Amino acid sequence: MGHWAAAAIGKAKAAGVVNGYGNGTFRPEQTLTRAEAVMMLNKLSGRDPLSVSEAKWSDVPAQHWAFKNILEASVDHVHGPVSGRGK
Repeated sequence: MGHWAAAAIGKAKAAGVVNGYGNGTFRPEQTLTRAEAVMMLNKLSGRDPLSVSEAKWSDVPAQHWAFKNILEASVDHVHGPVSGRGK
């Protein structure tokens, strides 16, 4: 029997909001990390990762897979609606 959230995860994957892990799996029972949450929120709001390589935090090195997404979500800027998304 499949996981109760399998249909929702499949829809989120089809919409490009989640990718899963490198082996193609998802871990819905595992606590969401800051990096995973930031990546999903950036995708939902149409924000792209910044192209900066200088580390800004002691707990997120520039080599971290979500570094640019975390940076995008944490810098001060104005963000408006993206064409074709939402109202």
